[in-house]
Amino acid sequence: MPTTQLIGSVLLACLVTHGFGDTHYVSPSGGDVYPYDAPERAATVIQDAVNAAEYGDVVHLAPGGYRQRVKLKDGVRLWGSGPSSTSIIALEQGRDQAAVTGADAAEVGRIGFLREPSQLSTYPHAIDLGPYANQVVAQCAFRGPFELGIGFSGHATGPALIYDCTFEGPGGGIRTAQSAGIIVDSCRFSGTGIGAAGLVLLRRCTFTPGRVEVAEGDVTLDSCLFADPGDYGAGVGLQAGCSLRMVNCVMWAKGYSLGANIADNVEIYNSTFVNESTAIFCDPAVRMVLRNTILWGPPGQLEGSNPASFDVQYCDVGGGWEGEGNIDGDPMFLDPDKGDFRLRPDSPCIDSGADGGPAWLPGADFAGNPRTLYGGPEPTPDPPTVVERTSDMGAYEYYINRVSSGPLPGQATLTWSSMFSSTYSVSYSEDMVNWHLADGSVGPGWDEVLLSWTDDGSKTGVPPSLVPQRFYRVLENP
Repeated sequence: MPTTQLIGSVLLACLVTHGFGDTHYVSPSGGDVYPYDAPERAATVIQDAVNAAEYGDVVHLAPGGYRQRVKLKDGVRLWGSGPSSTSIIALEQGRDQAAVTGADAAEVGRIGFLREPSQLSTYPHAIDLGPYANQVVAQCAFRGPFELGIGFSGHATGPALIYDCTFEGPGGGIRTAQSAGIIVDSCRFSGTGIGAAGLVLLRRCTFTPGRVEVAEGDVTLDSCLFADPGDYGAGVGLQAGCSLRMVNCVMWAKGYSLGANIADNVEIYNSTFVNESTAIFCDPAVRMVLRNTILWGPPGQLEGSNPASFDVQYCDVGGGWEGEGNIDGDPMFLDPDKGDFRLRPDSPCIDSGADGGPAWLPGADFAGNPRTLYGGPEPTPDPPTVVERTSDMGAYEYYINRVSSGPLPGQATLTWSSMFSSTYSVSYSEDMVNWHLADGSVGPGWDEVLLSWTDDGSKTGVPPSLVPQRFYRVLENP
């Protein structure tokens, strides 16, 4: 099952299982009137509201700091008012005293977990969800030091979902032990990472820096960023019994980005590795498949005692590598010193990937731009002929100049000045990942901006005078 379908199935299962129940309120200034069913009757102790809740109910925390420990109840949702305004401060009893402990099919969301400095030699966990299944942790922030941000001792029947969370070290981020699995979507790790077993599915996560270490697991990495160009702190390590499928990932590090020790199959598609030394090391027993991938750095990007372990085709490999469609040429990144690994117009990686629309080719690139639209037949002006194109190498499809070269289906040209109004808002990005709100000061001097519709209803574009330095996205305000 594709990554997005699996994530959607888990979310739907949670909603169907839990239904919509009552809300029980918690506030530092609450009235403490059971069953805490209105803000003015809110509990002051989180556990009191949890105990009053039934399966499917919500315990809602008002803004404030709570120096309390909580034991969740089956099927109860613990929701804050946002990780920047609602915080649970971990007490200082050591690693076995988590701020929140788990129950079956519970949810934790919109809470910041903090820990004040102390002299303890061991730190607590922020959340210890124990041996339970179907957990959801969403839109939380973990700012240590913690022994772990989220710990699991195993899952009986299904994966846990961790969505849109921030993990900041020092300390551990997420750790599982022989679990049925975790799905980690749109999370940010800084100075920490993941240690796991079983199913591990990561989508649109950033590790800056941070590592993922997996043993005896089935691992999928989709559109993830690992960045630590000054040291060795970012990457992936696979141990015995692991398999890996990596798509649209960017790995920028000083040393090994991927180490596969006594692992099984490894498949890497349309990813970008930039290293000062070897990018990938594999044990001789590993079957390593690479397609449409850039591995740029000094010679020796691939290392293993058995070169036959590597099946490499349509890749740009520093120092070269034998195989169909492989090249050894500067990929001509847009601004590699700043981590911008989009392709310049003169890159040899453009239209150099595998042709024929192979089944493994991802439908979109790291930035969410479609590969099939620009990697397949492309319409041209009258007479209506077709120019055959192939996909590009690397995590980024060369997208922006093709868009700005002329109208294509699904695009519209709008007047730039009309974008700054009560109807539309404009954001800009240097990398199409980190977006910033623009204001009217960026508009004067540009008469038009070419925009293209995306699946989520937003519009993207670039003022022609800035191609290709910046990307712009125009959103209709609610």
